[in-house]
Amino acid sequence: MNSEDAFLFSPKTHTLRILCLKEFFLLKKTDIANIKEVIFSVDQTDIHYGLLDSVDFCTLQGYKIIKVKSKGFTSLLCQNQPKPGLKPDSDLATLMSEFDIPNVTYESTSLLNYIYIKEGSTLWDAAANFNFRLNGGYPYIEGTNNVRVTLKTPSEKTVSENDIIKTGIIYDYSKIISHLHMKDVDGTLRRFQQKQSVCH
Repeated sequence: MNSEDAFLFSPKTHTLRILCLKEFFLLKKTDIANIKEVIFSVDQTDIHYGLLDSVDFCTLQGYKIIKVKSKGFTSLLCQNQPKPGLKPDSDLATLMSEFDIPNVTYESTSLLNYIYIKEGSTLWDAAANFNFRLNGGYPYIEGTNNVRVTLKTPSEKTVSENDIIKTGIIYDYSKIISHLHMKDVDGTLRRFQQKQSVCH
């Protein structure tokens, strides 16, 4: 575990706060079962706030290691489906208000005269549809769970080489397909075949 990381657990709110500090505070094993939320802070700025997926506490070669996996609350927008149909006079917040997703905020937008939600669409699909109709763009998440539809002017920041944790390139061949064989409409096998030249 990096000695500059700190894990602070609040039993009252069931929140794990991960800080980048010069001191180290170790979680008690008994705290792990009570964690419900995760906040990650850098330089006193929260850059992630979400639900806990998993926490792994172990000791490896004398080092105590805590691995935390967490998705932001905005991930819940992909897991909830609004009522389909025509939605007249909606801004982004109104469109998203069918479900009260905790800790998610929305950019203030102008009204669209209508938007149509297809059957089976998620809230994120609805936000993407809204954004496309509003300005031809695509929604994105800023900070901790703020859904935005207006692009900001990009800013430049130089990061020194000493501050970069890891760089590299990965070639992943685990999902390569060498041959495709398909039935025709009569169910005859091997009628349609295709080979990937990279596999030969």
